[in-house]
Amino acid sequence: MLYALVFLIMFAAGSIQGACGFGAGLIGMSLLPLLFDYKTALPIMFIGAAAISLRLILVTYRDVDWKLFLVPTLFSIFGRVIGLLIFKNFTSLTLNIFLGILIVLISLFQMFWGYRLRIRPSTTNSMIAGTLSGILGGLASASGPPLVVYYMNAKLDKSTYIATIQASFFVGALFSITLLASSGGYTLSSLKYGAFAAAGIVAGSIAGFRLFHKMNRDVLNKTINLVLLAMGLSLVIKSVLQ
Repeated sequence: MLYALVFLIMFAAGSIQGACGFGAGLIGMSLLPLLFDYKTALPIMFIGAAAISLRLILVTYRDVDWKLFLVPTLFSIFGRVIGLLIFKNFTSLTLNIFLGILIVLISLFQMFWGYRLRIRPSTTNSMIAGTLSGILGGLASASGPPLVVYYMNAKLDKSTYIATIQASFFVGALFSITLLASSGGYTLSSLKYGAFAAAGIVAGSIAGFRLFHKMNRDVLNKTINLVLLAMGLSLVIKSVLQ
């Protein structure tokens, strides 16, 4: 039964990502902790995140801007070490509260400011964006917002933007998986759940693109962010009341 629920959750997360280009990590990590301890849920999510990025990279790798990719991705690896150290040293209850607050803040940011924030695509800003992305990715598989802001301000064409950001996400997720595996963060059971997560998120991303890409993107984005806001608040309240 749990395997089916993992598949369905990740299918939903992948559908959102396929339709809007964001949200798989946030949706997945707002629901997986309802089934598992946080320290089991996050390793499963990392496998799903790597799978969905790999699917896109296999199609778009020729368009990656490797020069732009290098600095933020290297610093995101540094940030993921920090995020994973926090993950290792705090209780699941504390991490659930942090995750809920993070989801609320990201959903509010996306609703009211979107990605209209303007920054110069300088080396310093790439280092900052990469580090922040890595910390959020290592702690909650929510690496998207800082890198989205940075890469969007680099004014790339659509195919180069998608290819470059997904390459960054894939390297980050793969690094997190490797680091967790080397420290005993994966078990045979979590790897099995990870396989179902990978299948679900890839299938969902394909379905999401086909079903929703003709919908009004602004309405869809606002609806998803409202759902994320509600999920984040409920996660905080549930964790505080435990």
